[in-house]
Amino acid sequence: MKMLKNVSSKYDLIKVIGCSMKPFLKSGDYVWINKNIKKFYPGDIILYELNGQKFIHRIKKIYTDYAVIIDDTGVINEQLVLTKNIIGKQITILNNIPGLIYNYIITFIFKLYFKLKKSFKKISLF
Repeated sequence: MKMLKNVSSKYDLIKVIGCSMKPFLKSGDYVWINKNIKKFYPGDIILYELNGQKFIHRIKKIYTDYAVIIDDTGVINEQLVLTKNIIGKQITILNNIPGLIYNYIITFIFKLYFKLKKSFKKISLF
């Protein structure tokens, strides 16, 4: 990942380097990051800092103080990232339409799963 431009206090433009987020993001894609978004959900693509380096990956689970981060290829192990180290959320890419469609499907599945999970927790048989 290469920081191309700090466009404003609200947005960054990032050039993706690497293949851990294929097919959604490929090396050479450009991603807009909104740094003002502070509410995150499973399935979101985020920019975060870990050990002094910046990465773009997907949220698997989100808790109050930390998030479980994964890649789309299954190459890296799950990572725990403090929510204070999340810089922002991907809002769009400038190329790769199939990846955009894939992201919407994955995000929808994650959100649906967690809504159903919450609904079933509310139902009590006793």
